[in-house]
Amino acid sequence: MTRKNDHIKIENTSTGGYRMFCDYCGRDHLIVPPIPMDMFLAIGRQFTKGHRNCRPQPKELK
Repeated sequence: MTRKNDHIKIENTSTGGYRMFCDYCGRDHLIVPPIPMDMFLAIGRQFTKGHRNCRPQPKELK
């Protein structure tokens, strides 16, 4: 089953941080720890909220 936010992902960076990114529009947001867990979760919720309605774009537009 596909969810409305399956295109929003998070990965570890080589510098020990985290990168949230949208597969559809290509935008990302870097999180550099240490930060409080509630702030980490709030950033994730806000990023998801801002990208949940993104639509797939042609690769040359990303």
